[in-house]
Amino acid sequence: MSFGITATGWLGIAAVSTAAAAIGGAFAANNSANTAKTAASNTQNNIRDNVMPAYTAGYNSNNTAIANAQAASNSLYKDAFGSAKTNYDNAVSAQGINFNNGMGALGTNYANAQTAQNANYGNAQAEQRAIFSPYLNAGANALNSQQGMLGLNGNGSQQSALDALQNSSLFKGLNAQGQDALLQNAAATGGVRGGNTAGALAQFSPGLLNSLWNQQFSQLGSLSSLGQGAASNMGQNMAGMANANGSTLAGLANSYGSDMSGMYNANGSTLANLSGNYGSLYGGLVNGQSGANGNFLTNTTNNNSNYATQMGGAYNDIGNAGAAGDIASANAWANYANSLFGGAASILGYAAGAKK
Repeated sequence: MSFGITATGWLGIAAVSTAAAAIGGAFAANNSANTAKTAASNTQNNIRDNVMPAYTAGYNSNNTAIANAQAASNSLYKDAFGSAKTNYDNAVSAQGINFNNGMGALGTNYANAQTAQNANYGNAQAEQRAIFSPYLNAGANALNSQQGMLGLNGNGSQQSALDALQNSSLFKGLNAQGQDALLQNAAATGGVRGGNTAGALAQFSPGLLNSLWNQQFSQLGSLSSLGQGAASNMGQNMAGMANANGSTLAGLANSYGSDMSGMYNANGSTLANLSGNYGSLYGGLVNGQSGANGNFLTNTTNNNSNYATQMGGAYNDIGNAGAAGDIASANAWANYANSLFGGAASILGYAAGAKK
């Protein structure tokens, strides 16, 4: 049934229907394209406004943490370097003080020992002089008396010695006893007034004086010899003491020199050990700080790399979202075109049928 509508009328209806469909398709394609672009834009904005700032904040936070950790580490190492240097300087100073004190004490002890040895030597010499002085003095006096008796000190000294002997109690007593004995003997024999008695009396005193003179000279010789022996013994003792004192002082000097050398060697060894320990500690700190800074550099490099990767991915996501929106929009418009061209083809086909 045609309902009284001509072919031309149906063609018009078809054209209107196609136009309406085309307009509807245009609105739908536009909405679809806008929806795709809006979604892409929202994705891009989210990346720009949220994701990328979060990456940047994390990157900055990591760099700040790394920088703070490095600053704290460097501060600790700085304090460690300062402490090590202070400890080393204090140890060297203390060693110097100990060395100087030790050298001072060693010098004082050596001086005291030397003084004590010299004092002992002086006391021993004085003791020797005290022991031998009486013998030396007696020998010297006896020798002087002998020299006087021999006239070596002058004729006056010889006469003085003779007069002293004649006036001595010994000579007077012996002379009186001898003369009395001669007189008693002469009286007993009746020859008191004889010539023999007078001669004997005249010879007795000179003989007695000569005898006593020789006896005194001999006794003085014994004393002189005793003094000479004492002088010889004291000289030997003094020489032995001088040698012993010299040996002792030499031993003290050698010990002092040896002790000084030992102290210098010990001081040098201690300072070398202190220096070696400080060098090892300093080297360890340098290596530790270098390693720590190397780790911080690695962490910084990794943080930069991660940030670059994150930001690169974000930019890729922005590009991909934009591309996805463009593709979706293009597909929507392509679908609209296909629909429009399909409708137009239907109209043309219908028109061709109506003409027949």
